[in-house]
Amino acid sequence: MRVRKLTAVVGMTAVTALAMGGLTACDSKVGQAAIVGGHRISESDLSKYVSPAGAAPSVLAAAAKAGQSVYPKTEVVQILIQQQLFERTLAKNGGVPTKGELAALHDQAAATFLGTQLTGAALDSYLKSAQGSYGYGSSYAQALLHTIELEAALAVKVKAQSLADLAAAVNKLNITVEVNPRYGKWDPKNLTLGGPTSNIPDFLKLDGVSTPASTASAAASN
Repeated sequence: MRVRKLTAVVGMTAVTALAMGGLTACDSKVGQAAIVGGHRISESDLSKYVSPAGAAPSVLAAAAKAGQSVYPKTEVVQILIQQQLFERTLAKNGGVPTKGELAALHDQAAATFLGTQLTGAALDSYLKSAQGSYGYGSSYAQALLHTIELEAALAVKVKAQSLADLAAAVNKLNITVEVNPRYGKWDPKNLTLGGPTSNIPDFLKLDGVSTPASTASAAASN
């Protein structure tokens, strides 16, 4: 089943949202990147998923040539929000799969949401080796893979045949999602997080692996 193909490496799918508020600079929630149904994702939570050095010069040059920008922090915020949304929706649809059950969806999820033919350890190794060049930290690849496994599990649970089906299942719960404006806003129709001033770019493709979700970083560390 091919629900959708995500684009962007070490960046990732996107998804979902729902009733959305906004975290503003003068808000009492200063220091928060996002809040999902009461669960807070702080700015400090992002540190282990992004590299202090930012994206490599070659990546930034390629992005600039393509008229694109690279936002690793935005991508991280996106997948952390997605994890919360997918887990909560799965919990209401039969329960969150076990670690083993999610692992069994690894290759299917990668093919569907990352558009890659790489599987198993080869995919894991590739993502881990490539992520640094795009401004991501050592924990990013694992978080990304976990998120797309959850997404694949949800697609199976709700028998989603399209992104619209998947979004409908998540939106049905009316989970409130608030995002700090610096990271953009949710597009409930396309289930993607838009960048600070525009949609997250999806220009990267490496060795058959579309950069997952929809980001890459030109403003490097956002």
